[in-house]
Amino acid sequence: MNANQISALTTSELVSLYNEKTGKSIKKFSSRAAGEKQVAALFPVAASRNEVAHKIASSALEFAKKSAAEKEAKKSAKAASKPVKAEKSAQAVPKAALPSLLQQVTAINSTAPKAEQAATKSKAKEPVDRAAAIAASWKDPEVAAKRSERTHVKAGNKVFRSVREAFTELRLPLSKHIKFRMQLKEVQELTFKHEGRQITFHVVQDQE
Repeated sequence: MNANQISALTTSELVSLYNEKTGKSIKKFSSRAAGEKQVAALFPVAASRNEVAHKIASSALEFAKKSAAEKEAKKSAKAASKPVKAEKSAQAVPKAALPSLLQQVTAINSTAPKAEQAATKSKAKEPVDRAAAIAASWKDPEVAAKRSERTHVKAGNKVFRSVREAFTELRLPLSKHIKFRMQLKEVQELTFKHEGRQITFHVVQDQE
C-alpha cells in the first residue's frame, strides 16, 4: 500500500485499519501524519493492490457497522429512561364520589374516640367486677371452708405452717412458692429442686 492510498483514507478509517492489523483499540492518533506513518508501516511494499483495497474496504465496512450499532444502543437507552405517564382516568377520583368519601372519613373519626372511651371504661371496670366476684364467692360455705383450710407441709423432718414459711426457713426462692404450693396440693407430695438441693414436701392437712 503506497502513501497515496493511505492519504486517501479518512482519519476514522486509518484508526479502524490500524486496530484491525495490530489487535489494539486506540481511539485516535496523536496527529494525522503520525497515523498515516503508523498505518504505512503495517503494509509491506510488495503487497498487492487488490489485497490492500480489500482490507481497506473491510475495515471501513466494519467501522460503519460499529457506529450504527452504537447509535442504536444510545437511542434505545434514551427511550427506556423516559418515565411512562400514568393515565389520568386510572388515578383520578370522580368528583361525584368525593362527598361520599368525606362522609365516611368523618364517620370513622367520630366513632374512634367513642370506641376508645368504651374500651377504657371496660378495662377500669374489670378489676372492680373481679373483686366483687371474689367477695361474693366467700358467701358460699364450701368455698369459704376450703379457703380457710390451712395447708401445713412437712419438709425433711420438720412440719411448717405453710409453704411460704418452709421456703423462707429453707432459703428457697419465694417467687416460686405459690406455683409450687398449687402443684403440691394436687399431688400431695412433690420434690423441689434448687441449686443442686432436692427437698421433698408432704402435705399435712390441719383445720383451724
